[in-house]
Amino acid sequence: MGREDRFEELAASVAGFYQSWVIYLGLELGLFDTIRDAGSGGIAPNDVAATAGCRPEPVGAWLRAAHSADLVAFEDGRAHLEEDVVSADVGRLKHLETEPLLERFLGLRA
Repeated sequence: MGREDRFEELAASVAGFYQSWVIYLGLELGLFDTIRDAGSGGIAPNDVAATAGCRPEPVGAWLRAAHSADLVAFEDGRAHLEEDVVSADVGRLKHLETEPLLERFLGLRA
């Protein structure tokens, strides 16, 4: 394996790690549920944070990361889930949830 191939493999691995954290945070904090419950009209970032009981700044960063991973869509400054994400069986991913380390280490909760 050449140097360029190793770099590409490492970059893909790192991207997968960050995407898995975005998914984990969205499940653990109920962010996906909050956005899904808002419906097709979407929800403003500050309202996502308030509804989920989280601080606005980290939720804004999470929304940007989720958007860059094509997990959350934006229209007119409001977050919404695309149909393929809404219809996904999020319950199958619930096994990713563990002890809420977020409150202790990341300070995302309000």
